[in-house]
Amino acid sequence: VIPKLKVLITVDLAVLNLHIFQIENIKYEHYLKWIKSE
Repeated sequence: VIPKLKVLITVDLAVLNLHIFQIENIKYEHYLKWIKSE
């Protein structure tokens, strides 16, 4: 039971990290567009 739970937590963290990474990418792209438009 514990290993299964550990796997689920690991997967959740990986998904969370992926979402954070995507959000950072979007922010970075907007930042680049903003700099180019200055």
